[in-house]
Amino acid sequence: MPSRVRADTPVVETADVTTDFLYPATGEVRKAPLSGTYTVYSKDRSMTDVVIPGFKQLSARGHIFNNAMSSQENEYYQDVVEFENRLGPTKDSEGNINESSGFHDVGTKTVGTLGDGVPFPVANVDLSRLTDIAVTQAWANVDVSNMSALVSLAEAQKSVDFMTSTFRKLKDILIKLKRLRLQELKGELSPDALADGYLAIRYGLRPLVYDVKGMIAALEAEFKFDRRTARGYASDSVGETLTTSDHQSYGSVRTDWLTTVERQVTVRAGVLYSVDTNTVISQIGNFGLDQYLEAGWELVPFSFIIGWFFNTGHFISSLTVGAGLTPLASWVTVEDHVVKTRTLTGSRPTPDQYTDQEIRGRSVNIGSGSQTWISTTKTRTPNPARYSLPRFDLNLDTLKLLDLMAICRSITR
Repeated sequence: MPSRVRADTPVVETADVTTDFLYPATGEVRKAPLSGTYTVYSKDRSMTDVVIPGFKQLSARGHIFNNAMSSQENEYYQDVVEFENRLGPTKDSEGNINESSGFHDVGTKTVGTLGDGVPFPVANVDLSRLTDIAVTQAWANVDVSNMSALVSLAEAQKSVDFMTSTFRKLKDILIKLKRLRLQELKGELSPDALADGYLAIRYGLRPLVYDVKGMIAALEAEFKFDRRTARGYASDSVGETLTTSDHQSYGSVRTDWLTTVERQVTVRAGVLYSVDTNTVISQIGNFGLDQYLEAGWELVPFSFIIGWFFNTGHFISSLTVGAGLTPLASWVTVEDHVVKTRTLTGSRPTPDQYTDQEIRGRSVNIGSGSQTWISTTKTRTPNPARYSLPRFDLNLDTLKLLDLMAICRSITR
């Protein structure tokens, strides 16, 4: 298929605002931009994709197109700052002051003129890891099951035991509370007892409730041929700051800078698949009776804790495709958003061979200002590599941290 490139005409905005400045050395009056009245701004966009003749008609007939795409959008801002550079007059051998040798220049400069070449910090993101996580998650979500019957059956006895022990303890507490046997209640409300009760509710009662809801949904499910999209997502952000100084040849000025880079990388993966209408096959997938690997992993003690740090569960689920499901296409889209800022924080004169402090005095004053670059790059890659080893994927929240403390207390006591 032929490709095409679409690009917007760059937008550049400036303001033509000037005022008069006196150049004392010659008495000349110069025109210069007035400080603080505007910011230079520019923006450009471009996109490269694939041309599909008759795309709408073909897509309506069920044709699938899975093409590469890339786009780039850039924005740039820089302030205009006021500067003043003054150099005192020289003296001759007899001590007479030569007024015409003095130098006094005022006006404005763009920040880019002053800071060109000032380095930025490096903001690295592990794009390979994010891509693997998103793609693996998308393939793991190629699924139509409303419940995992194999896991539910295997853990049924354990769930019943959890429920029985929890209700038995609750009954004992109510009886002792009713009879005001407060001394005996201390043991029932000890930290260890409370941790056990919390775990019984989280990993005994709650899964049982989910199983009941899943069973109801599976019994009510109706299957017809359709196409669905399974999706995966991963994101990471990083920010770096660097403080540096730069010597400018203009007027022997040393400028101080603060440079920052903020980077946000988002990876989205997708898998388009079709669902079979065969009643027997669809019901096998509906109840999760084909999830042997997933069930085996779920039954490994404390496997859910590993899932808080690695995408092992998604990895195992991605290895196989459920009964009656046919993958049709897959893709991954990466969006890389970078904001670079270079801020002028100060300036000072730097003595050089032309500046003798005993004879000539120098003063420099440059206003504060900044430059900002905003870049957004998007790339879409069809049919990315499907299989990868489990990757580190931290997935912790407040409840999981509480679970971890309760489990550790239960194991160590």
